[in-house]
Amino acid sequence: MGSRGDVVSASITRSQLWVNCKILTLYRNMRSNQATNDEELHSLKLFTEWVLNIGDGTPTPSSKFNSCLEEDDTEIPIDFCDPETQNSIENMIKWTYPRFLSQYRSPQYLSERAILTPTNQIVNHLNTVIVENILGDESTYYSVDRAEDLGGTASELSFAFPPKYLNSITIPGLPLYELKLKEG
Repeated sequence: MGSRGDVVSASITRSQLWVNCKILTLYRNMRSNQATNDEELHSLKLFTEWVLNIGDGTPTPSSKFNSCLEEDDTEIPIDFCDPETQNSIENMIKWTYPRFLSQYRSPQYLSERAILTPTNQIVNHLNTVIVENILGDESTYYSVDRAEDLGGTASELSFAFPPKYLNSITIPGLPLYELKLKEG
């Protein structure tokens, strides 16, 4: 059995949808345009090279010699971390979306920022935390919680597909069972 990367690569390239896919390559980090002095430019250049290496699957020099790392682990250089700041979701949101409460209605402001996460569960949690920060009344919408009639009695059907189970299903691209929204 290959590494996790080997398995993912094999399954994506063998998909029937593969012929419709377009491979995009990261070649320039837009953050490098934000440098205000030579020191920032140098730091952003190092960060850009590190991100490109990760995207290409090339290990960074320090991770080649670190025996504590597993095959798919990535070491984040201390220069890219802020050990003085507590690692919390609230701090990550504040850093990614400064002036959020005054700018959250601006499509340009929102389109220039993103928080990448490995799972939809984390996305849902982040969205909940962000929506809670928006002032105003919250409206809650619920999905339909019954299954298509597949024959049998009503009690057999509800036993086969209990509402609690149906409400727990999270499918990418579909809204959650409970969707909390605020204006804006």
